[in-house]
Amino acid sequence: MIFSTDNQYAYVCVGVSKSKSSPNSYKFAAINFETEKVENYDNVSLLSNVSRVIQHEKDADTVLICQGNHINIVNSQGKPHTNRHILSELYFDYEIQSLVCLQDSVLAFHKHGMQGRSLKDNKVTQEIYDQTRSFRVIGNDRLVVLQSRSFDQLQSFSALNTIPSDLHILMGHENT
Repeated sequence: MIFSTDNQYAYVCVGVSKSKSSPNSYKFAAINFETEKVENYDNVSLLSNVSRVIQHEKDADTVLICQGNHINIVNSQGKPHTNRHILSELYFDYEIQSLVCLQDSVLAFHKHGMQGRSLKDNKVTQEIYDQTRSFRVIGNDRLVVLQSRSFDQLQSFSALNTIPSDLHILMGHENT
């Protein structure tokens, strides 16, 4: 869901395409509840590798578009972010499976852990890496909840529901 000051209601993003009129800009294919129409969906080529579109909780005009190992940061209209305190792109060394946006950083999760990066300078703020475990984000509303399982057991078991797992709550990742 993306909130905009131009609309009374949020709209649901169902896809993303590159803007043809402006470089480095995007169009959100979305369900607009105000007009009860799907916008920017017909006659466009939706990007197939977009895994997440997240609006910044503290700054409604900041939207993160995750594609593979890279995140584009745009405003709610899909144009490159012009805030001098926030970068317009972040790059990671791995394919991002889940993304959590914090007040001043981003937590990007991969199969064996996660890496936090500052939105201001792309510096690594925190990192978890354990090659013997497989991690998955199962909740990130107020608390970030991770499930972890032994990677060796994942490789040898055929039924996922029989593999023991641990739950972790990430704390201290931002000021509350």
